Formats: sequence, structure tokens, C-alpha cells
Amino acid sequence: MLVVVLDELINKGDFLEFHFTGREKASGLVFDTTEQEHSTNYSPIRICVGEGNVLAGLDNSLVGKELGRKYTVTISPEEGFGKRNADLIKIMPTSTLIEQDVEPKPGLTINFGGVLGVIKGVTGGRTIIDFNHPLAGKELEYEFTASRKITETAEKIQSLLDMSLRDFDVSLKDSKVTVKTMDNLNSEVKEKLTQQIKRLVPDVNEIEFLHEEGRGKKGEAASEEPDEVK
Repeated sequence: MLVVVLDELINKGDFLEFHFTGREKASGLVFDTTEQEHSTNYSPIRICVGEGNVLAGLDNSLVGKELGRKYTVTISPEEGFGKRNADLIKIMPTSTLIEQDVEPKPGLTINFGGVLGVIKGVTGGRTIIDFNHPLAGKELEYEFTASRKITETAEKIQSLLDMSLRDFDVSLKDSKVTVKTMDNLNSEVKEKLTQQIKRLVPDVNEIEFLHEEGRGKKGEAASEEPDEVK
């Protein structure tokens, strides 16, 4: 049974485990949630407050709240998915989409050059595509409850790496952290993760990344390539 301390306040830089449900305020449509009532994937998420792990409006609203209490906040478009931008509504020849095996029709979501857009209209050999986020310009409403603060060093590191890596394992010995992952990280990514961990978890002095080709596949040998960043 989980026990929470109601009067403990949340501060910037705290590591939290929390549940939330995000809705478009006008329609009440749920667009993101960790709650069983709305989703089959209802495990809580872990974040570091103030690090942009969630929308700015939700991130900012966490500071000063109490653990264990349920809150409802309204988030403006500026602190949500941004205002609508007319420059992100594009007109292109319908033939360009047909050449890419896309049959354009209103309401269709397409991936064009790695960017998602929604077709708004098709007329006169031209297709109108809106590349704004579907929730751009919308007021949002979030219900959330922070269940606990994360205090263990290894779990703090795991919560940070959850945002960047797929399958990984963290081990801690004194002030040295070893991260084993199937992701083949380049030096720039390793340096970025290293600096982030050291900044937010100051009792860590040394981080080592090990690349494991077969991680997570039973019966296959894993190869390790150490890369130590100090």
C-alpha cells in the first residue's frame, strides 16, 4: 500500500512519480493520460520538475503543489502546444502527393518530410495541408496527482534516461554509474546525457556507457563496448 505525505511540497529539481490526464478544455477530449480509466497503458510517469519533460504549463504548475493531492489546472496555448501559425498551412500540387502513393482527401494525416500534417482540402489540382499540431491554439486542462518524490540515485538516473534510451540497465557503485544499453550512442549524445545527469544528480561523479548489441534478447550473447565519460 502506497503512503504519501500530504504536506510535502514540490520544488523545481525534484524527481517525481505522478499520474495525469490531459484534455482539450472546450471538448473534454482526452489526448494523453496515465489513468486506467482512459487507457490500457496506465503506469505513472517519472520526471524531473522544471526540465521540460512535460508541457511547459504542466511543468510550471507542479511547483508548490502537495504530494498526494489531486489538482486541476488550465493551460494556455502558449504553454501548451503553441498558437496556430498560418505559415504552417501549405498548398502543394496534388500530383506531388500522388507520386508518393498518397491519395489526398480531407482529414487524412500524412507524414511529409518527417513532419505530420492534416489535409484540409483538395481542389483544382492543389492540396491544402495544415502542419500545425492538432492541439495548437487550444486551451488544455490537466488533472494530476504527484504520488511520491524519487530519492534513490539509481531511480533518478533511470527517470532521466527513460526520455532518451530504449532498453537499458543502470548500476551504481559509490559515485560511479554504469549504463548498459542496446542504443549505439555517439559521443555527442553521451556527453549531453552525462552533463544532464551530473547537473541534476550531483552525487554522481563518473558515468560509463556500455553498448550491448543483444540486450533484451534471450539466448543471444551481448557484446560490450565501454565508453567512459568523466
